Amino acid sequence: MAHSELAYALASRGGFDEAVKHYTKALRINPDNAKTHSNLGGVLTRQDKFQEAIEHFTEALRIDPNFADAHNNLGYALARQGKLDEAIECYTKALQIKPDYADAHYNFGVALARQRKFGEAIECFAEALRIRPGFTAARESLEKAVFFQKKLERKR
Repeated sequence: MAHSELAYALASRGGFDEAVKHYTKALRINPDNAKTHSNLGGVLTRQDKFQEAIEHFTEALRIDPNFADAHNNLGYALARQGKLDEAIECYTKALQIKPDYADAHYNFGVALARQRKFGEAIECFAEALRIRPGFTAARESLEKAVFFQKKLERKR
């Protein structure tokens, strides 16, 4: 586990290239570690290497289909590729496993807002804030979604 712990520490400090190397070494030792696959996927996502990240999130879910974080992170990587319907499926699965997952509610709302489904996005952002009241990004996104929802309603 030393490589995974070092990789996590490196990634926390922005040392993404070194983190990838250590997560890769950790996976050579234990290729069936879902958390390591997910963490590596997270680092790859931060490097905008979405396809590689998706492969690791998918492998994490093959190992542990009930890994809510991996579903959420897979959704995020898919959303960054513009695959919003697939991303929404991932957020839905994450929330089935872990209903009080503020980040998944938030990401779900972002994807819905990108689809111009502001009413549904508002519900997601509000739920994220109910779970984590100090969630600044959710509060800001809620305000924007309300604004755009009202704008749409005025056009009707």
